[in-house]
Amino acid sequence: QWGDMVAGMVGAFVNMPPNDSLAGWQPESHPGGRGAMGFDGSARAIVVDPNPLHSHLERFTLSAWIYPRSFGTTGRSRILDKTGIAASGGFYLGLNTVDAVTRAVEFGVDGETLMIAMSANSAIDVQTWTHVTVVWTGSFLRSNVQIYINGVLIEVQAGAIGQDGLPPINPDTDNPLYLGNRDALDR
Repeated sequence: QWGDMVAGMVGAFVNMPPNDSLAGWQPESHPGGRGAMGFDGSARAIVVDPNPLHSHLERFTLSAWIYPRSFGTTGRSRILDKTGIAASGGFYLGLNTVDAVTRAVEFGVDGETLMIAMSANSAIDVQTWTHVTVVWTGSFLRSNVQIYINGVLIEVQAGAIGQDGLPPINPDTDNPLYLGNRDALDR
């Protein structure tokens, strides 16, 4: 199953017990989520080696089933990340707690300036399976990003939350794709 998810690309597990191998990995138990991979938000990730198939994308759709146990200690977590060190190119998809009540899906693309789009309503709950999809059309206007939660199109926040960016997308050829974290392993 996991081989299909990363389309046969070469990757490695980071701090995934036991022995950093998928063969010995035991799925976590979540209600209705047999076989789900668990990430601790601080030191675990699947790292997929850089690959031309997921570099310099002009437009794309990202989709994931998530089961957040919490929103982490930083208020920001990563579902997937291809931004590399110091957000040098690429994109990311994560969760952001703007305040104690708001829980938003956050999506960013690194261009000349970083574009950040966040969902406008608190549709993400802890201890609940949620399907998240983001459609990026290639525009650096956050209002053109489409965020779906459980199949429902959610408005993208305007104002001080998030920001429009400037194209073009910075080169991300050398950036691996991190699933469940980012390169600093702190999300």
